Amino acid sequence: QPPDYELYYPLQHILVTVPQTFPPLNAKVEPHEYFAKWKTFDEEAFADETGEELQDLLKRAVRKAKFFLHPDKRPHDLTENQTLLFDTLWDVIQDRERVYLH
Repeated sequence: QPPDYELYYPLQHILVTVPQTFPPLNAKVEPHEYFAKWKTFDEEAFADETGEELQDLLKRAVRKAKFFLHPDKRPHDLTENQTLLFDTLWDVIQDRERVYLH
């Protein structure tokens, strides 16, 4: 039986690397014009912040990401793979938000 452990990246790392899950870098997901609307987060923006400043910055970044990924805001013509990607990202960000910001 495999070991029972999980590796979690910090919330800021997840937010910065979300575009790496989009096509064309992710060949398993079909391209869609909606992916181009993602607002990229700069890793340097998080590096200089600590404490309350980092918390506030993460809250704003999570709010933007969740707005983009929200099921009611997505295009209605997404493929099954695109929908699965958005659902997975939504769940991961929401889970990490609970851990880091609450």
